[in-house]
Amino acid sequence: IFADSIGMIVPFAIKYGLMKGDEDAIGLGLDQITHAIPRLIDDTSGLPMHVYSLDERYGNIHGLTGWGRALGWIMYGLGAAMDAFDMCGTETYIAGEALKKIKTVLDGLSETAIKYIRDDGLFGSVISDADSPVDTSASAMILYGLGRSGIYTDKAGSPTFVRECIPGRDELIAPLLKYVTPHGSVLQAQGECMGIGEYSGDYGSYPWSVGMTMMLI
Repeated sequence: IFADSIGMIVPFAIKYGLMKGDEDAIGLGLDQITHAIPRLIDDTSGLPMHVYSLDERYGNIHGLTGWGRALGWIMYGLGAAMDAFDMCGTETYIAGEALKKIKTVLDGLSETAIKYIRDDGLFGSVISDADSPVDTSASAMILYGLGRSGIYTDKAGSPTFVRECIPGRDELIAPLLKYVTPHGSVLQAQGECMGIGEYSGDYGSYPWSVGMTMMLI
């Protein structure tokens, strides 16, 4: 199971379920959060692994722990699911339980993420490695999740909870603007991941940097 799948499955399942009144779809999203995310999170660092497997034939396969886009995909997925609740509300028990779970998990990951934010307000392709290159795609997704959780950093770099004062879009996107070209490209995004543990050393403008940055506009 890839961390990427959280960002792809959870918000779709939750929003579809809320819009269609389909509790099974909401339950699918909730199951991913309840069962997949704990298995993806490394107990020592609190950062996600890229993948996990329950099949013993594949051994202890997890890819890179702390890959920036793994954390980004998860935080985006949780943040986008919260957006769905803002749009559709919570009218059923399962929807209410899903929202509570999402908030709890997103807050916990946000507390972890804020420990690794760089002086420029962005995140590296390897979250825990201060020398790894900035990755705008990972940064955009993580900042999106931080914005939804209501966590921001003050001038001293300390994490602060301000749920009643969620950072505005301008504040969230500001660190990324120096990588945005006049034509709308968002540079400094890590290239395509080709498989478990196969991470690109190329950085440029890709759909996963442009699209994710546009969410902050």
